[in-house]
Amino acid sequence: MNIKITIPNKARNGVSFESELKMVFSDFYTYPSEVKLALFDIIFNVGMTDLNNQWPVFKKAVKAKDWSTAAKESNRKHPISKERNKYVSLADSYA
Repeated sequence: MNIKITIPNKARNGVSFESELKMVFSDFYTYPSEVKLALFDIIFNVGMTDLNNQWPVFKKAVKAKDWSTAAKESNRKHPISKERNKYVSLADSYA
């Protein structure tokens, strides 16, 4: 499946989430569409600083394209719903 993702929303200071994800994951564009969507969801909730500094195992797994480990490490705390966490983990695990 090859889906072009265009996200018009901007993060703080006018920087796009896409640009921030490219800063954290240099090969972001090579990731499966499901993983890209999951990463957009995560960066929207936790922000680039926390993603970059507070999620070392997740970040390492994504960079290694170890989608199974990334899925296990993608869980976010309240107020993120169980359903949304499940969606993100499934997106990573089926990539």
